Amino acid sequence: LVLLAVCVTIRLAIYLSPEIPSDFMIEKEASGWNLICNIMLAMLPIVGTTGFLMLCSDVLRGKLEDAAATDYLTSLPNRRSVTQRGVQMFDEAVQSQGSFAVAVVDIDIFKSLNDRYGHEAGDRALVHVANRLRAETRANDMVARSGGEEFTVLFSDMDSARARAAAERMRVSIEQGNFWWAEQLVPITVSTGVATRRHDDKCFEDILRRADQALYRAKSAGRNRIEVA
Repeated sequence: LVLLAVCVTIRLAIYLSPEIPSDFMIEKEASGWNLICNIMLAMLPIVGTTGFLMLCSDVLRGKLEDAAATDYLTSLPNRRSVTQRGVQMFDEAVQSQGSFAVAVVDIDIFKSLNDRYGHEAGDRALVHVANRLRAETRANDMVARSGGEEFTVLFSDMDSARARAAAERMRVSIEQGNFWWAEQLVPITVSTGVATRRHDDKCFEDILRRADQALYRAKSAGRNRIEVA
């Protein structure tokens, strides 16, 4: 557009110039600016349309990537995203010889909540828990919905004691969160398994597997509690 404006301005200046012959016609081939302006006018729709389509394609691709990496209900990252981020954080911890922790959080007796209050209440409960977890994480941590009523939290640069303390804050926040549905206070609790990186861990899945096992122990021990691998 700028180039076109420059060309048209020069063409206008030629029209208004007092030094051109009386029989000069810029529309004829005698003027090189006429050729340049015609080329610009012909190329502008092509270049503009191509650029616009590329812009639309880029925006659409970005939206599709966000949709593929985000849980539609809670707007948290999904399992795919947490796996990718977990691998990245694990590699960073190995390179820096730092700490890295994973917490797997599961809503207790979620099926009973769905059966008693309905699936809409279950969806709102998931959003409620997601918001509580998000509020208790740091900017460099990550909380994701990994499936069903299960969430995964990645803690960067955090040892076992601090990870357990963070998980306890999340547990208390959810338990005391006062989730209301149909003018009823519905109690919600979570069980959590926590695992931290060990020197013999080969990959992120090793830590995640131990966190899952710790979660199973928390469920078996009575729920609404935290177990550390």
